[in-house]
Amino acid sequence: SVSNYVSPRTQEKEDVFSQLEKQDIPFIEHEENKIDYSAEQRAQLFGEKYLDVSEVEKTNIEPENYSEEIYSVNDKSLNQSQETQQEQVIEDSEIPFIEEGEEIVFPRSERNSRFDFIKDAEEKEIEEPILDKEKEEISQPSESNITSNSRLRSIFLDQQKEEPSETIGFTSRVSADNNQLGRGAIFEEKQQIIEEKPKKQEIPINRKYYHPPFDLLESYAQPINAQQENHQERMEIIQRTLEEFHINAVPQDFVQGPSITRYEIMMPAGISVRNVLKYDDDLKMRLAAKNGVRIEAPIPGKNLVGIEVANNVKVTVGLKEVMEGLVDKKNKQGSLMFALGKDIVGNSISDDLTKGPHFLIAGATGSGKSVCLHVMLVSLIMRYSPEELKLVLVDPKSVEFRKYEHLPHLLVDEIITEPKRALSLLQWAYDETNRRNDMFTSCGGHISNIDDYNTMIANETTPKLARIVFVIDELADLMEACKKDLEARIRMIAAKSRSAGIHLVLATQRPSVDVITGTIKANLPSRIALKVMNFADSQTILGGAGAEKLLGNGDMLYKNSSMGDYARYQGAYISGREISNVVEYIKEKNTAYFDQEIVEFMDRETRPKTDESAATSGDDGDKMSSEFMNALWFAVNSGSVSISSLQRRFSIGYAKAGSFVDKMEQKGYISGFEGSKARKVLLSKEEFISRFGAKDDLE
Repeated sequence: SVSNYVSPRTQEKEDVFSQLEKQDIPFIEHEENKIDYSAEQRAQLFGEKYLDVSEVEKTNIEPENYSEEIYSVNDKSLNQSQETQQEQVIEDSEIPFIEEGEEIVFPRSERNSRFDFIKDAEEKEIEEPILDKEKEEISQPSESNITSNSRLRSIFLDQQKEEPSETIGFTSRVSADNNQLGRGAIFEEKQQIIEEKPKKQEIPINRKYYHPPFDLLESYAQPINAQQENHQERMEIIQRTLEEFHINAVPQDFVQGPSITRYEIMMPAGISVRNVLKYDDDLKMRLAAKNGVRIEAPIPGKNLVGIEVANNVKVTVGLKEVMEGLVDKKNKQGSLMFALGKDIVGNSISDDLTKGPHFLIAGATGSGKSVCLHVMLVSLIMRYSPEELKLVLVDPKSVEFRKYEHLPHLLVDEIITEPKRALSLLQWAYDETNRRNDMFTSCGGHISNIDDYNTMIANETTPKLARIVFVIDELADLMEACKKDLEARIRMIAAKSRSAGIHLVLATQRPSVDVITGTIKANLPSRIALKVMNFADSQTILGGAGAEKLLGNGDMLYKNSSMGDYARYQGAYISGREISNVVEYIKEKNTAYFDQEIVEFMDRETRPKTDESAATSGDDGDKMSSEFMNALWFAVNSGSVSISSLQRRFSIGYAKAGSFVDKMEQKGYISGFEGSKARKVLLSKEEFISRFGAKDDLE
């Protein structure tokens, strides 16, 4: 019985225990159904209901060698020896009472009997004398008793398990609610669901921008042993050559630039300046100028004619040198100043991209077109923050703009290489132009452009509108893929995007009329012409001669929308190492923000549209028209097909015959376009019959 395992009661506990003796503890829910048990039976039921051996902390238990076992309550000790311990017998109405801090000490002789009792209690349930089935249901513990049982267990054992175990006569709250996860597990599950939903990044407002220092750029010094130019001898040769053609021109002065020297001569009265333009080849021969001679008649702002001759030694103009010369130049608010290079006098040249507002750059391979684009981009990102400037870089060649990947100034976190994605971005730019213009209009006429908005509306809580610059490195590749759509989008954007702050910079190495069409030339007034291969290309980009006589390596003719004529500059140079240094510094010091909605827009626009008819009918041709099936059967029997053959055979127009041929090619029934040759039929007669069934020969 339980009396064998309870320590003797002290005198000071008798008052409390005497009060408990006067009360009967109901073991069933209703008092009228109370069952009288003997003391031994009640002790067994008490141990069955409230004693859980698995929760008792056992210390120093050794199966073979032991002296005594101690089961502690609240880590307080009560030392009793085996000789002084006495056995107590509990009366029928008595309940064992143990105060906090006491320990139950068992003699060695009683250890086996106690563990036998515990083992029996764990393995099998002690049978209670039950009168009938209804009382069996009543004898089970109710939910109201579960809480009191748990409190009593905590007082008795002063220990609670983290996870409830299956004990005799005890049911945990988690098990009663059929909740196996528990309150902590539910919180962790909800927290995990919340973390799975990505939070949209807030648009930065007035974030500090860490500008890259000029030390990241390299300096290019002039060679010490450079060959000196004999300017006096050249001036005498020019004078003698013109006198041979009865032009008594008098040389006045010369100006030496980084790559060319301009000799200025005064024309005599009665001689037209146009007469000098005819003798450029003669001057080239007399001066032994390998790269040719360019005549500027007259020099803008002077009453002189300039004859430009290449120097024997060319000086490299670095971007660092150009930007240091522009430090003291004040920038107007809302402008996008970019570096160009140096003029013939040696002055640093820059211009405002917003005054363009769109640029067209053309130059042959090796002329410095790509370097010119890099100089423009690096000078912009070194001066303006990502909140002021956003870039869209389109590179069909997939090699030029890779150094700018993950740059914070990018509108989307990718370098566009596919024509379809480039078209979708241009479509987004047109929609953004309309959105911004509508927003300006809604302000009641007080705001007409992006500068007014950023000055009057933007504040600490409203972000500024960034200027967006589209840079397309090779326009010819995109025109081959989607000429009609690209030309239409460029025209729409260029017509109304200046006030919205969206600008285009288009570059090509093949400035032919099929690439630079009349529509593009009319909407892109600012030009940068580098060396081209022939006069026709110069005529396309400039509207006249001059670009074919440039020296290459950055030698350019520049003209913006406000200039009356072209000016000759030596473009700045920047190496790949300098670009990497600047980009890495910006990425390391500044946080990037990319608009994910634009990427989703591109994905939707470029997602292939499913053909509903093809989806429903597959390759069986159930939805195909009878005319197309007749044309396909004709092609299968003939072994080849062309638009003209379908026109003659079925007496249809060119458009319908062309659509039949395109549809056959799309489905893989005939070969691709091979010029004037007829298309080969790849579908055999047996395959046609197996797919579409037998068909009578056409008469």
